[in-house]
Amino acid sequence: MTAYCSNGKYGDFCVFNLRSNKKTFTYKFEKGDLNAVLSRDGKRLYVCSNRKLKIIDIPDGSTSIKEIPGNAQSNGVIRVYGSDKLFIETLSDDDDSRYSTSYFMADYDGNIDKVADGNKIGVYNWGDNWGKYFLAFTGENPDTIVIDSHSGKQIRYVIRNDDETAFDISDISRNGDIALARVLSWDSHDNSRAIRLIDTKTGQRVDCKIKSDSYCSPEFVNNDQKIVVDYSDAEDPTKMHIDVYKSNIHYSPIEKLIFFAQDNMSIVAGGGIALVLMIIGGIAVVCVHRKKRAAAQTNIAGTAPKAKKHKRSRHKKYAQQEQVAQQSFTDSAFDTQWQSSGESLTDIPQQPFASSAPKFCRHCGTPLVPEAKFCPKCGHPVE
Repeated sequence: MTAYCSNGKYGDFCVFNLRSNKKTFTYKFEKGDLNAVLSRDGKRLYVCSNRKLKIIDIPDGSTSIKEIPGNAQSNGVIRVYGSDKLFIETLSDDDDSRYSTSYFMADYDGNIDKVADGNKIGVYNWGDNWGKYFLAFTGENPDTIVIDSHSGKQIRYVIRNDDETAFDISDISRNGDIALARVLSWDSHDNSRAIRLIDTKTGQRVDCKIKSDSYCSPEFVNNDQKIVVDYSDAEDPTKMHIDVYKSNIHYSPIEKLIFFAQDNMSIVAGGGIALVLMIIGGIAVVCVHRKKRAAAQTNIAGTAPKAKKHKRSRHKKYAQQEQVAQQSFTDSAFDTQWQSSGESLTDIPQQPFASSAPKFCRHCGTPLVPEAKFCPKCGHPVE
């Protein structure tokens, strides 16, 4: 919070921290200083002086000075609502200063540029509508122009009707397409006023009468969906009336989403960061799962041939043992039959038969099956 204190010769500009309830900085006005505004983050103080803009860092108090272009006298500086854009008004020495006003725009560091065609305009609404647009009158008519507070450029030009006067337009829609004005209904016998919607592109106008002839200042609320009009009671000035009207302005879902993002920038930024982190985390989890799956498949592929080879060699071993056992059983049966017959070996007809002595592979030493042509283990031919 900031406050102007009248202590001293020119007064003090004080900065307070509402959380600690303490005064954190004090600037003592000097001769020629007009006014001061604080940046949104509370770290810089901008003081408008005669043809100068002072930028003071808080809390060390270091100061830098920017020269305001031209020779016109400075008339003050303001900060756009919800932004760190600064607007500086300068006045010439002409008798009719209304048409000899220049406006300059400065950023957070105090860099200064000229605003639109600011030589013959008079700003009368410094961005009350979300700080997005300024309303100014221009020319001898005078007509109304709409200035984008972020770029300093003119975006609309509204030609004044015969039944409208200067300052009638009191607000502008968030997209700059609809202006809201207060006008006197000349065709009414009770001098009642009307609120008027003006299409800034086509100039088309729509009126809605107000029940009182009191001065009013209509404003857009609820993202331009409603119009609020407050005015004093005609018979009892201590009473205040507040009327709410539907504006019938329709915005697309995309425009509504943009408005929500503008009004809740911190929430949108936090949600965006959380979403990005969730996406990165999901990608990391998928990559880890894929890596583990690939490693498991590689292990299975590497162990399968070994198991198959081991199983094959085990079958071969069992087959060789069975053949050796079968050969031993045949030899034993032959010996038993000879002993039971009681005949001498010489009386038995000599018949050729395979030798009962097992043969071995001369390459690997594996026992061979009778009449085997190849070694079952190494595969070499049997000689």
